[in-house]
Amino acid sequence: MSAIPDRWRGRLCLAAAMALVGSTVTASALASRLDPFAASLLRFGVAAPILVGICLWRGEKWPALSRSEWAVIVFQSAAGSLGYTLALVAGLRHASAADASVITGLMPVATGSIAVLALGERPGARLILAIALATAGAVLVALGKADGAGEHRLFGLFLVFLAVVGEACFALLNKRIKTPVEPVVVAMLMTVISLALAAIPGALALWREPLMFADAGAAGAMVYYGLVPTVLGFWLWYAGAALTEGAEAAAFTAVAPMTAMLLSILWLGESMHWRHVAGMALVLAAIAAAVSAGKKD
Repeated sequence: MSAIPDRWRGRLCLAAAMALVGSTVTASALASRLDPFAASLLRFGVAAPILVGICLWRGEKWPALSRSEWAVIVFQSAAGSLGYTLALVAGLRHASAADASVITGLMPVATGSIAVLALGERPGARLILAIALATAGAVLVALGKADGAGEHRLFGLFLVFLAVVGEACFALLNKRIKTPVEPVVVAMLMTVISLALAAIPGALALWREPLMFADAGAAGAMVYYGLVPTVLGFWLWYAGAALTEGAEAAAFTAVAPMTAMLLSILWLGESMHWRHVAGMALVLAAIAAAVSAGKKD
């Protein structure tokens, strides 16, 4: 792989990382038969020891963070890590993975919108266009009907959207951490904190239903979630981001919803309707507009 230029190696890493992120929709759909806290306990219970081991092997030092920075890390863990998993698993009890794949593509737009609403940033023309396109794509999906969707489909889509909002908050809050910290250390801290937050409710769920993890397909999906997207996906994303420009890295977020859509059809056997194609096209156009929003209009 050394013959491949750094920039192209970076692009391949980014694409692979976002493909793994997209696969979390399929994994969450398979795991939706589990209690969301129990599913989260399994995910972080698998990932945390591996990330701790990597940090020890690399000789990483304990970060000297301020109290406010520790508060940010904890909130990121609760909203963007544990909250994302809980909302996605719970949402896919009622919504189809094909529908959810379109909603998860709203993350770059949600990030820009929160920056405007919560941080007081002024929206440019491209961000306004991105919000309009993304909203149109989400509404198009929400108004349709899905094969095999649950009775409370709109509520499921709302939960998926909450997962996206949690992930967007995670992305924005990362700017509040001024102390230099290795990415693998950040991943380890958030995974361990998420495991701690999920421990009691996850244990209570297992106490109520001790044979829950006997569902091999659902449990295996969360083991995959912990091993591959959580550990390997994180490493691929930061390895790729180090070799590419920021705007270029952001553009690769479009790979995630496309992968989620393809896997919902190929792996879960869901049907693709015209509204999925149109909704995905609108969301991809929104991502392109959001990525370019940092440039002068």
